[in-house]
Amino acid sequence: MSESHTDQVEKNAFVEESIRILREAYKAKKLVVVVGSGVDTASGVPSRKDAVKQFCSHLQMQYEDGMDTRIPQYYFHARGKKAYTQLSKKIFRYQEPLQPNAFHKRIAELDVHTLITTNYTDLLERELNRQGYPYQTVCKDQDLFCAANGKTLIKMHGDFAHDNFILKEEDYTAYSSDFHLIETFVKSVFAKNVVLFLGFSLRDPDFLQILSWIKAKDCAGENSQQVYFLESEKEESNYESAYFKNFGVHVIYTNHDTRANGDSG
Repeated sequence: MSESHTDQVEKNAFVEESIRILREAYKAKKLVVVVGSGVDTASGVPSRKDAVKQFCSHLQMQYEDGMDTRIPQYYFHARGKKAYTQLSKKIFRYQEPLQPNAFHKRIAELDVHTLITTNYTDLLERELNRQGYPYQTVCKDQDLFCAANGKTLIKMHGDFAHDNFILKEEDYTAYSSDFHLIETFVKSVFAKNVVLFLGFSLRDPDFLQILSWIKAKDCAGENSQQVYFLESEKEESNYESAYFKNFGVHVIYTNHDTRANGDSG
């Protein structure tokens, strides 16, 4: 058996076992889904990268990788809060007649106990309501007091309606104080459940923020639950998957052929 064939067998076994664990967690109501901006793009909302490129255009500067939080911060300092908020709403098409897409539909149909999103839109909320699923939406710390023990949608990066959206650099540095209860809640959810990330890139500052929590001592350890990341934008990288596995994140590249195992839902 050739080395390449052996590698492929091992990769397929990894994907099959990952799907099994996710299914078992789902059946046991121990699956938490974290939804990123990639889910909204099919509805016409720009990706993080495309949104930052629009800020660059207004600042008449070139886009550079790794500047996704710095560029909005530049605009905030240059134009002030009012102009920054107005442009952010325009870029992310706030209050435009956008519609939920097939990804929102599939996520809603999962009917998991806790959904977490870094998106500012109400697309997922609307789809949950359309399907008749009673979720309590939490987008600021005070909302947690009303959430009780029911199904919860955590908008951990706020939204435009409450003018607490997380986008620029200082929003991230101040997150632990501005969203202290939500951060604590999300960490506790991660410690007790199997977590699946959808709609993120591995370089997304939103994912990297959460990764720093996963790496933290209070979220990691021998008893920590499994974390899975569905990667649809990049080719498979053994180095990359090994890097994130070191932090407890298992990357599933969607170019794996898992048809023999059926639908992962």
